[in-house]
Amino acid sequence: MTLDISLTDVSGQAIDGAVVGFTTGVTTGVSTAATLAEQTQGTGGSYNIRLGSSAVGRVDATKAFDAETDPTIGVGDALEALRIALDINPSFGSATPQNLIAADVNEDGRVGVGDALDILRFALDVETDAVPHWVFVAPNADLPTDANSVVYDTGIDLASLPEGPVNLTGILLGNVEQIAV
Repeated sequence: MTLDISLTDVSGQAIDGAVVGFTTGVTTGVSTAATLAEQTQGTGGSYNIRLGSSAVGRVDATKAFDAETDPTIGVGDALEALRIALDINPSFGSATPQNLIAADVNEDGRVGVGDALDILRFALDVETDAVPHWVFVAPNADLPTDANSVVYDTGIDLASLPEGPVNLTGILLGNVEQIAV
């Protein structure tokens, strides 16, 4: 079985340079991963993965932050994360599930003042443990609606794959402001 995987951001722009992985249903955590660019001659965020016909598991992708190609994470993102943490609407209006995910840069399951501080540190090039990176969610994923419960699954289970290509939407953690555009 060959899976056609498309990685795009919230606005539909292709995401290149990610790593896709397949984790089996085995509890030992056996997984395979390869740099997508090495797996296929595809272009513009479109890749192929070959799996056995009876494969069981989950397909996921990740991508480290790349200052050369990724959107800028700035002080405005930190301010928007702080507003969300304080239960104040961001300057662009109500926070979407994608904004909540992006604001939870430390991935502790909630948007807090610490997230805003980590985003500010990153924006000012001050050392922080919560380094922004991309996470990828399925189009039908159950996404968070509450800043105090930012819980979601990344990737997609093979059992719930749709017919045709697999689309995963990338969200850059820390990039709160640009998602609203």
